[in-house]
Amino acid sequence: MHFKWFVLLTSISSFIYADSLSQEEAQGILKTFIDFHVDQKTIDENLYRKVKKNFISLFDVEKNYLLQNEVDEASKSASKDIQKNIDNLEKGKFNGWQKEFYTFKCSVQRARGLRNEIYRQLLLELQRQESSLSQNQLVYARDLQELRQRWVKKINRFLSQELRYLGLQEVTAEQKLTIFNIFEKKMEKVEEPFLAKDYYSAFFEHFLKVFAKSLDSHTAFFTKSEGLELKKSLEKQFEGIGLSLRETLFGVLVTDIVMNAPAYLAGIRKGDQLLKLNDQPVSEMAFDSILKSLEGPKGSEVSLSLKRGHGNEIYQVNVKRQTVVLSDGRISKYSVPCGLGHIGVIKLSSFYDNKMGSSSEFDLKEAIASLNKQHELLGLILDLRQNSGGFLSQAVKVSGLFINTGVIAVSRYAHGRVSYLRDLDPHRYFDGPLIVLTSKASASAAEVVAGALQDYGRALVVGDDRTYGKGSIQYQNVTDPNAKNYYKITVGRYFTVSGKTTQIDGVKADIHVPSFYHPFKIGERFLENPLSADRIAPHYIDPLLDIEEHRKGWFQKNYLPFLQTKEIFWTKFLACLKVNSQHRIDHSRAYQQFLDEPFDMQKGLKEDLPLKEAIAILKDALVLNQNDTSSCAKSK
Repeated sequence: MHFKWFVLLTSISSFIYADSLSQEEAQGILKTFIDFHVDQKTIDENLYRKVKKNFISLFDVEKNYLLQNEVDEASKSASKDIQKNIDNLEKGKFNGWQKEFYTFKCSVQRARGLRNEIYRQLLLELQRQESSLSQNQLVYARDLQELRQRWVKKINRFLSQELRYLGLQEVTAEQKLTIFNIFEKKMEKVEEPFLAKDYYSAFFEHFLKVFAKSLDSHTAFFTKSEGLELKKSLEKQFEGIGLSLRETLFGVLVTDIVMNAPAYLAGIRKGDQLLKLNDQPVSEMAFDSILKSLEGPKGSEVSLSLKRGHGNEIYQVNVKRQTVVLSDGRISKYSVPCGLGHIGVIKLSSFYDNKMGSSSEFDLKEAIASLNKQHELLGLILDLRQNSGGFLSQAVKVSGLFINTGVIAVSRYAHGRVSYLRDLDPHRYFDGPLIVLTSKASASAAEVVAGALQDYGRALVVGDDRTYGKGSIQYQNVTDPNAKNYYKITVGRYFTVSGKTTQIDGVKADIHVPSFYHPFKIGERFLENPLSADRIAPHYIDPLLDIEEHRKGWFQKNYLPFLQTKEIFWTKFLACLKVNSQHRIDHSRAYQQFLDEPFDMQKGLKEDLPLKEAIAILKDALVLNQNDTSSCAKSK
């Protein structure tokens, strides 16, 4: 199998199913999962029990459908004829699973009946009341009364959220009914697969989602809509008009618009109400149909009629669909004065590549060049705090902008196959002092960059005590235009050049500067079915083991002489920088309050305290380097 792309991502889950899936396709995907997974090469009893457990839990994540006795009954059947059921799965047969799936169908029908009763009751109430029941997400409802109360709470919560979004305190009974209808449509979209005529296709999709989740925390099966969303995220572009919509009490509203996309250039703005789509009133259309109608090939046209504000200003535009490039999650940059020059700050939120000139490597080069052109760039902070991953190839290229040549990461796959991920370009795009700012949310590809630059001594890692801890590699086919069904499989582990893995432990910070995420349990260690950690030998001296003999001559001439060696710039000052940083944090009233109440502080905070501290650390290093000393005069 040829791995066209490798991607490092956190899991995505949903229960919205789309195109039909046949038993033959399901069997093929099941076999693919086992054939290429890095660890799980057979269906054993341990995996079978995970699948059995997840088959129920993935259906009813919030425990709003099933009763405890129904779950107990299903669990009893899990211990019967285990080996026979394993043998069936090995052969691609799904005998015995449909009965539980039918239980899901019955519970969905029951939930719809309960909700209809609740809507009638809530419409008669003069005032909105929150349910007094505190739901325990760890247990299922004991009886129908408790199940009903869970739905009361969920419906009231949705009602409150809609009122907050629209800035309302109360609504009329008619308006309340409209909101209930919106909620019901959302629930029906989630539940439809379990009631669909194409019953077996829905069953196969659910089973594949369950099976993937049971292999490890990052292997996943996607519906078509989920796959297309992931493709957008990875490539940072799609074909359309660049509009986001939301169905509300006051109609279908524009909630977001991509800057310079066709919709923006046509004059559409956030908050406008969509009235007609291709001359059809949207009030007569299902919301999914509206979204579908906005899609289409590049160059095709869609007609929109909209209303602006609270007045009666109605306007109509004809918009041509084009390739929309997403700026969200790409690069942002600015600089702060420092002595006779500036310190640059570049925020990179993902590692993307659409193979059409838009990539994190290209954008980072442009950002560095721009900052250098504006001012003398004395130091640089690469902010990866919210970066949850992307293309591994881009992580390698981004790392390569700051070193000569050398191994960035080593990938190890099933059966021990090893691949070396190298930077072959000896040119550095920035060779000054560099800080990589991280958090517990910095994951996968972000950890490759932080780990490699830390290993080579090129960067100081500043942030939470450790990063997310995702050191696995996924093959994904969502960017394959010929793929009919979408999935990603954990096919390997990666290691930084020092031989360390980021799996579970993450990249440990050189200087601990807590982020907004510091009190939360975030990371691979808290996920279900994480891969185990491991370690390999260091590879600062590249052995070229995976290079064919006829190509080794080029590498020996153009690559090996320029290998990056471990630098000591940060090592000289590290002890002093730690003391100064801790002193500032300990004596900052704002930072201490931030540590005590990060969520409340984040909402009203006017300055980014962790970034402010990273800048102070870099300024310290520049002063110490200029004075050629490591003495610790505390910065205040």
